[in-house]
Amino acid sequence: MKNLAETKAQLIHNVRTLAKYATGTTDERKFHDKKISNGRVFVAYPRGGQLLFAPSRLAGYKNNSTQREPTLKERDGRVTNVQIIRILGKYHDATSPQYKLIDDAFKNYCRKFGIIPSPHPRARRYWLAGDLGFFRNKIYLSPDEIDTNWTVIEDAKTTVTVNKFERDRRARLHCIKYYDARCSVCELEFEKRYGGLGKDFIHVHHIVPIAKIGKAYRLNPIRDLRPVCPNCHAMLHLGDGRTLGIKELRAIFKKSLLSKNNNKC
Repeated sequence: MKNLAETKAQLIHNVRTLAKYATGTTDERKFHDKKISNGRVFVAYPRGGQLLFAPSRLAGYKNNSTQREPTLKERDGRVTNVQIIRILGKYHDATSPQYKLIDDAFKNYCRKFGIIPSPHPRARRYWLAGDLGFFRNKIYLSPDEIDTNWTVIEDAKTTVTVNKFERDRRARLHCIKYYDARCSVCELEFEKRYGGLGKDFIHVHHIVPIAKIGKAYRLNPIRDLRPVCPNCHAMLHLGDGRTLGIKELRAIFKKSLLSKNNNKC
């Protein structure tokens, strides 16, 4: 059918379009909330440290939007599901190892916008239009999962264990709960800059690089971690073969900012 999406890029375009409606006009927000609430089968796209969602019946048609959808005579989820399988392959259902991570992200997405998912007799299903690797580093926990006395012991020589720790969302949550989602170097807050799209987005930096710790250790997320923006995080690890300190990079940033302001005079 000529109206069906034919590429992964077209599916992603539709997911991103629907996500923009979440903070758009009143009509766009209503459109977004209804689609997310009523859907059962979704295309999920990792972007900016979160997963964005669009139901298959919306994502599966070319250049779909609030204006275009009413003009489509044949809006059939069974048809779009088959087409999306052709493009993205098999969906993730409750038997998939990644299912809980994706479904938890969907529930948090709904909570973020005050959406109540409609009950369905069968579990939700998801196609992934991207890599979950970066997304796994982000926080998707509810407040009741926070343990104020929580610490973790890791063996830094065990790569698998270290990688698991680096992605531990509870450690991130403790750090950001204490410091807020504000860069410790440049003080950038993504939510203030980008609105709801940037809510809770931030990287977390290990003050002492894990690779340099040669024994089992007890991590304190408040003492050992700091929230930083992606740019400053990259700069911290570009210090001529060594990791710069937070204070050291902050001094460089402020000096550069001062120099820039003086040049304007």
